[in-house]
Amino acid sequence: MYLVSVPMNELSASAQLFDRVRVVLCRPQIAGNVGAIARSMINFGPRELYLVRPKAPHLSHEARHRARAGEPILESAVKVQELPEALAGCVLAIGSTARERATDRANIRPRQAAEAAAEALGRGERVALVFGHETSGMSNLELDQCQIAATIPTCPDMPSLNLAMAATVMLYEVHQAVMDRIGGGAWPPVAREKKKADLPATLEQLEGMYGQMRECLWNGKFLNPQNPDITLRYLRRFFAHSGATDFEVRLWRAIWRRLNNTYLHPKSRRAGNDSQIPVAPRQDAAHH
Repeated sequence: MYLVSVPMNELSASAQLFDRVRVVLCRPQIAGNVGAIARSMINFGPRELYLVRPKAPHLSHEARHRARAGEPILESAVKVQELPEALAGCVLAIGSTARERATDRANIRPRQAAEAAAEALGRGERVALVFGHETSGMSNLELDQCQIAATIPTCPDMPSLNLAMAATVMLYEVHQAVMDRIGGGAWPPVAREKKKADLPATLEQLEGMYGQMRECLWNGKFLNPQNPDITLRYLRRFFAHSGATDFEVRLWRAIWRRLNNTYLHPKSRRAGNDSQIPVAPRQDAAHH
């Protein structure tokens, strides 16, 4: 066992930040992996574990044995049926994948993903680290719900990592990115981040907008009936990279709603007064 001494003021600062990091395991099937990840979470700070349709008995003897001091994390783990439930309240989701996908989406290295996570945490946002099934990894649909796809570089002879190993690497990188900022005096973030007039959109708000967008584009006959998800994947990526705010998402939802109504009721084209159109926030509003 290796012990590292960390100043108490740094521990206090980091604990508040890591409380906003959520680890999400999609369809885990090996109890020992879940337990080992709980152990790594104790090592690197996060305490919030979500399990999406787990097959692994996360409270079994094997899981508890691998978790050691991380047993409380197993006992408080939240089980959900779908990934959007696990991402509720988060602003940034980082998906871990061992392979390049059929799309031209570029995967980044864990260090880059960790830097993005640290920036979001410094703004007071909640971050999710998402991992897939032990054998098949994350599905394309699951990865589509993450703004960032991270791949851990490995040797070609054995490119994939054990689930617990991959989670440990990502947790370590996020921990290092946060601690480097605290130790280097670069925390809290610069004042300009606090002057933003509007809060960032959460992933659940974005998912609600994506549902409206899909319905609108389908009714407008814009999507390819054979494979509508191709176009939607590019639009998801655009909004994920835009850093959309709460107000901007509400505005887009009003636009998609109005367009969809026009497609469904083509004779009622006059806009009139719409109380559902959001009002722009004051530019001098404080960012809470």
